[in-house]
Amino acid sequence: MKQFLERASSDPAFAKAVLERPQTLFEKLDLPAPPEGVELKAVQNDSNTFHLVMPPPPPDVHVADEVLVAVAGGTGCNETDYTSSFSCFPSCASSFRLCH
Repeated sequence: MKQFLERASSDPAFAKAVLERPQTLFEKLDLPAPPEGVELKAVQNDSNTFHLVMPPPPPDVHVADEVLVAVAGGTGCNETDYTSSFSCFPSCASSFRLCH
């Protein structure tokens, strides 16, 4: 990868080819390709543009309340007595009771 980036920074024709068709060049240079279904894009910073690459958002995974309770070791609350020393309230996101 280091050699690839050095060449792209010193060879304008190579850099242009990378920007236009990065997947083809990765294959031609025997570089590891991204997994099937993942699109490879190349961008270049210049004096007027800086690209900030953000990580992908976490997957939207719903965990059942029963699983959360089991992992947390129970709610720690008396579900009918809200006057205990715990401050228990239903979560906005689910019916799982959050205690602290």
